[in-house]
Amino acid sequence: TVGYKTGGGAKGNVNAGTDSRSFVIDTGAGQLRVTASVTQPSILTAQDLETRAVAVFALTADTREAVDISRIRLTHLGGMPATKVTQVLIYRDAGVAAALDSADTLFASGTYTSAVATLNGSPLRIAAGDTASMLVVYQTGSALTEGDTFIVQIAAASDVSGTGAISNLSPQVVGVPASSRAITVRGRYPSVIHVMPADGAMFLAPQDETGILPIRIQFSMPIDTANIDTSTVRLVDAGGMNRTDSIIVVDSRTIQ
Repeated sequence: TVGYKTGGGAKGNVNAGTDSRSFVIDTGAGQLRVTASVTQPSILTAQDLETRAVAVFALTADTREAVDISRIRLTHLGGMPATKVTQVLIYRDAGVAAALDSADTLFASGTYTSAVATLNGSPLRIAAGDTASMLVVYQTGSALTEGDTFIVQIAAASDVSGTGAISNLSPQVVGVPASSRAITVRGRYPSVIHVMPADGAMFLAPQDETGILPIRIQFSMPIDTANIDTSTVRLVDAGGMNRTDSIIVVDSRTIQ
């Protein structure tokens, strides 16, 4: 609010009069940019009955004013049904980037209805020119289907609600839609996917020879290639003999 005076007095002296006026400068709403954070959870998998960080969204207020965020709406897309998510939570990521830890502050939690979760929380302030990293966490139910994939999305400008600290207006939300990376469902326990020879097949070992029978088994493991290699997997047979030297990591979830 700016005040000024008008009226009598010396020519050009605006302070000489007794009449006063005031007016308000309307700065307009600030801008809030939504992006999928550069740093996403390092393990892009989900399993039955676990609590897992699945996405990080960056909310950036422009330099015009701070913004108080009060609501974020998430959309679940992909082959894994949203009904398999028993609870979805959003934290302000303040500790290890893209990982849920004790330094993170819960903003809001809720559930999906028709693959949409509207999460209302206590106002979370983002300072002018600052960025808040919002960590999305899933709690999953049972009987997930291995191989299903999903993404988490802030789909529209109306999916983020807040108030500008100076203008008292809703911010102009830009950058949407913003989407997470694809998350793949993997079994919690190893499962056999291929055996050669097939179960029940006849096999005649060469006479008068001792050696290793050429039996090949492939099975799925809840692993990521970035975290394991043949030196970090150890297999033993029924007699306790180490068979690790015969392991091949076929792809991101298959060991042979």
